[in-house]
Amino acid sequence: MGLRDRLERHLGPANKSGKTSTDVDKDNKLDMLRKRLAELDRSFEDRSKAQAQEPVVVKADLLSAIPGGRIEKTPFGECFVSRTSQYIGDFHGNRRLRDFLSVSGELAARITGDRSLSRLNPQSVLFLDTETTGLAGGSGTYAFLIGLGFVEGDNFVVLQIFMRDYSEEAAALHILANMAERFETLATFNGKTFDVGLLSTRLVMNRMPDRLSTLPHYDLLHPAKRIYRHRLENCRLSTLEEQVLGVRRIGDIPGSEIPPLCFQFVRQHDANLVRKVFEHNRLDVISMTTLAAQLQSVWRMEDEACLAPEDWLGIGLCLSNAMDLQNAVNALTRALDGIGDGEKRRSAMRELVIVLKRLELYEESAGRCRAWIDSEPPCNDHFPYEELAKHFEHRVKDYEAALSLTEKALEICKDPDGHTALLHRRNRLRGKIKGAANT
Repeated sequence: MGLRDRLERHLGPANKSGKTSTDVDKDNKLDMLRKRLAELDRSFEDRSKAQAQEPVVVKADLLSAIPGGRIEKTPFGECFVSRTSQYIGDFHGNRRLRDFLSVSGELAARITGDRSLSRLNPQSVLFLDTETTGLAGGSGTYAFLIGLGFVEGDNFVVLQIFMRDYSEEAAALHILANMAERFETLATFNGKTFDVGLLSTRLVMNRMPDRLSTLPHYDLLHPAKRIYRHRLENCRLSTLEEQVLGVRRIGDIPGSEIPPLCFQFVRQHDANLVRKVFEHNRLDVISMTTLAAQLQSVWRMEDEACLAPEDWLGIGLCLSNAMDLQNAVNALTRALDGIGDGEKRRSAMRELVIVLKRLELYEESAGRCRAWIDSEPPCNDHFPYEELAKHFEHRVKDYEAALSLTEKALEICKDPDGHTALLHRRNRLRGKIKGAANT
């Protein structure tokens, strides 16, 4: 049997185009798949158009159930929109809404470490909060209520975009995209982790421009957590409202109960199911404005009498990280005046020793280490012994004292890396002592 015969036996006889029968079968299958996909695309487009044109029947009318409600028409169909406003001189908790207007972009950049916020203008900030069908954030998660907040004249406006059915998502996103074009900065609470990523995904899936992800983004969760995590059990917005902002919600719905209500509304179209969801979302948006003002006030160390010792610790650590060293010393000292023994006090002591060294206040830093070592109960942290050993080695040139402190630090140290560093220090000091004895 020749080579040609053997090839045809394995691959099938070649046709005039040079393709084997196997290749032809593959091409036929691909053609069938392409035709099927085209049919599905046409079917989806026809169904979407029909859904967009089909009115949503609501048992209890949203227009009467939700304040400021109206039906908004877009090139992508209709959705429900609620617009409410509140005078910026009104209190929300223990702060007025207009306090947000004093927020400084330069200070926001220092608080977050994000230089893109340095040009923040409070009049051009868009606050955003979403209520979704779940917390997974994947392609199957929808933002069925999008809350937006912004300053307009003497009022703070909350615009809530609600999709009454999945077919209204494109219309809702179209309104969101148009609103985002009007503002220069985005503000959220945990939006970097959740809201913005979800909305960006939905915009892309609906083939719409994603303006949100290009805006400078002030996520209030992270600076709030750095300041208040030492005092509060958690840093949820509801906890910050109650413990920091003085906001008391009455009859509020827990966030965990909101996704099931969304699915229930889609099935029943009863506006009473989402009345509390709208109010929950509205308060979330408003609370972000007063939280932004609160963070700036804390950073400036205003209203000092309202700050707990643990808050001073958080402020001191933030100021140290921002290299505002003298103010960091003041904040950490205030923290130590009110925090008893424990890890929080040790954190404040460690940071204060480091900041004093950065300010080249070496004797004061060493004095803090001595006081720490002599404190009651006895110090069981190797840090002050090691820092004092560095001081005696490099500043005082007392190698014997430095070696004694290093030995004590080795007895206490439980960290493998720290233990290795201390062994190197001990060997170096022994060498210096031996060298000095030989001279």
